[in-house]
Amino acid sequence: MKIHFLKTEWSDIIILQNKEEIAFIDTGFEEQFEQICEYINSNFPAPVKIKFILNTHFHRDHYGCISKLTETFDVEKVYLKEYSGLDCTTAWGTPADDEYRHSEMEKYQKLKAELEEKNKYVSVEGVETINFGEAVIRLYNTENVIRKIYEDESTPETYHKIMFSENTNSLATFLEIDGHTVFFGGDCNDLPQPHPLADKILYKTAKSINKKIDVYKVPHHGTRYSGLPETLEIFKPKMAIFTNSEEYVLKESDALTNLKTANPKVKILWTNNSSQIIDTDKLGISEEDRIISFGAVVLAGLIIGLIYLRNISSFIAYLILMPLYLLLFFVPPICFIVIPIYILIGVSIYKWFKKGKILWLIINALTFIPAFVYLLQGIDCSMGI
Repeated sequence: MKIHFLKTEWSDIIILQNKEEIAFIDTGFEEQFEQICEYINSNFPAPVKIKFILNTHFHRDHYGCISKLTETFDVEKVYLKEYSGLDCTTAWGTPADDEYRHSEMEKYQKLKAELEEKNKYVSVEGVETINFGEAVIRLYNTENVIRKIYEDESTPETYHKIMFSENTNSLATFLEIDGHTVFFGGDCNDLPQPHPLADKILYKTAKSINKKIDVYKVPHHGTRYSGLPETLEIFKPKMAIFTNSEEYVLKESDALTNLKTANPKVKILWTNNSSQIIDTDKLGISEEDRIISFGAVVLAGLIIGLIYLRNISSFIAYLILMPLYLLLFFVPPICFIVIPIYILIGVSIYKWFKKGKILWLIINALTFIPAFVYLLQGIDCSMGI
């Protein structure tokens, strides 16, 4: 799978590419439609089929091109997040007024009606996963948190008067493919809020996922509260993409600092000057695959060792005595040659073949087993066997 983060600043336009099919996570501002069309025509063969469009929340920098895309291309489904009509800030972060909220509600209702008429509308509430080729996409924060708080009569009266940013309603999206993990934060954030349902939603999501992240689309364009240290300590992203400028983030936010604290080696990409394309096949071997590979070659070595020593008692004696021989430096010189050679070959194989997990496993095993037998022979000689 390839993930395309289109050139943009202060908006999200993300295209997932699975062979001939594509899907969108957010569609930027309405003014960016021509840019999207040019990008699609330049990068994907016609006729283009859009499997789905997933709207993280109803802000103009995320829903802008949904209507035009469904009119222009073959779009199968649109997953739409309900607009609360209780937004206290606009898509630009300025204070919202009644005129803005009414205008956005009209746009939401109109878009929903259009999609329902075309039989493309899907409400994200109740949707837990979306399958896209071999990838599984999990959705978090699917309910309309703002409306739920507002309509809950058991909460104190003050909560009924609070209007949160629509970013509080933003979906967070977690994608897994071939052992690799990708997190799309939408505009989800770690902003402390007076109500527990709205408080530090990003951190709660990270605790629910509880996995390290290979590719991290920084939430809310890298503004402050786009990832508290405790959130990023869980994720420890290897690569982070900002849909914003480096100048803004360095000047106004602690997002970059928090990322580098969680993982000093994190690779940073920016979309303000150019589009960024990430191929999941080139992300290297995942931690899970590395553990399986290591376990397989060790198991193979132990089996070979057991066969070579012919009986259980000799094998157990070998396991007990080998560390002692190593500690006392009684292991013959040949062993000190074999072990470094194996390490050197193993590192080389990992670098050369990290794109192919099966190839890495086979070649590593073929390298390890003869070295293991050779090592056993050397130890046997030192033991007088």
